[in-house]
Amino acid sequence: MVKLSTWVCASFIVALAAAFGSAASDVNADPPQPQTFTAGSLSMTLLEMDGGIRVQSLLDLDSQQELLAQESVPLFRLILRDAKGKEQTLSADAGWKRLSVRQSDGAAALTWEEPSDEGLKGFRVTAKAVPDTATSSWQWSLQTEGLGADWSLWDAVFPQVALRDRAAEGGVLYPGGAGQLLRDLWTREIDESTRYGGGWACMQFMAAFSAERDGQPATGLYFAMHDPMGSTKEIVLQSRPAARDVRLSFAHHAPNQGVSANNFILPGKAVWRLFKGDWRSEEHTSELQSRSDL
Repeated sequence: MVKLSTWVCASFIVALAAAFGSAASDVNADPPQPQTFTAGSLSMTLLEMDGGIRVQSLLDLDSQQELLAQESVPLFRLILRDAKGKEQTLSADAGWKRLSVRQSDGAAALTWEEPSDEGLKGFRVTAKAVPDTATSSWQWSLQTEGLGADWSLWDAVFPQVALRDRAAEGGVLYPGGAGQLLRDLWTREIDESTRYGGGWACMQFMAAFSAERDGQPATGLYFAMHDPMGSTKEIVLQSRPAARDVRLSFAHHAPNQGVSANNFILPGKAVWRLFKGDWRSEEHTSELQSRSDL
């Protein structure tokens, strides 16, 4: 009996030590490191954080100019509603139990799974950014899967970026009406939202550019939806003088709003492209005019 008690006690101590050792290894595990992907002269760094994934950097490799603001915005926001009208927002940068950032044939493949709300167990978001080296651009796709019967997806805001002052100090070309060149973004708060498909937006893109320095052409970011179906979407620009940044996004209305367990697939591709010169540059203007899907 004594020997049996001793064996049980020893086994318990070994199991307890193993459990503590496992917990300690989890606590001391190295956090995920940023991963950088390259498309020509435009590099993108993604960071897997506690509960989310963030676009940490968009860098012009030629000039070593960072385009993103210090205060980031979530890559996506999803607005859900239940049968009683309760609304819940899921963001790319927080609230997920399982995450993945990996390389897939040169592309960046991102996955978000298991929101912290138990009622959304099984819900999953995947996004993929495919590089185009020749044009220094990223082409994004996004879709959701596994939404439960208690919820309906209403809106998907994707993609979103916040650009720093230097990246937009030359102005932003905004597609309101026949097109507007918005300058002096830091002298006042600007909040533009125009519906494409409603007759007041002529194009599905925005273009922000810096100012020329030392005779070097300005760096610009072309931020667009290449959606040949011309799906309805809100094109949003917000400037924040205090933070000296400008936020760009597209908001899409999900099909079958109000129907339970609906899901969303991004219509077409979202494109981030680096270009040189301002909105008058012949190369950029010609490229935009040649596109039939804008």
